Amino acid sequence: MLQFQQVNAFQNGDWSLLKEATRDVLHQPQRAEKLHKHFNACVRGAIDAGADGAFLSGAGSCVLSLIYNFNFDTFEIS
Repeated sequence: MLQFQQVNAFQNGDWSLLKEATRDVLHQPQRAEKLHKHFNACVRGAIDAGADGAFLSGAGSCVLSLIYNFNFDTFEIS
């Protein structure tokens, strides 16, 4: 089901589907628990900041977030 949501999000431009489509309930929880203890906070922060989806990239070495309409006024760079 999630693969169809991902395809539909990109095909139809319905980026609201990415939040659910990027949730990996099979691999992410185990990898996040063992390799990336701040993963859930990173995903919540990305979603709260306006990301359409966020997930572990590859084997879990980094968190990738997808943002379609980015508002640069949201962040202050110092």
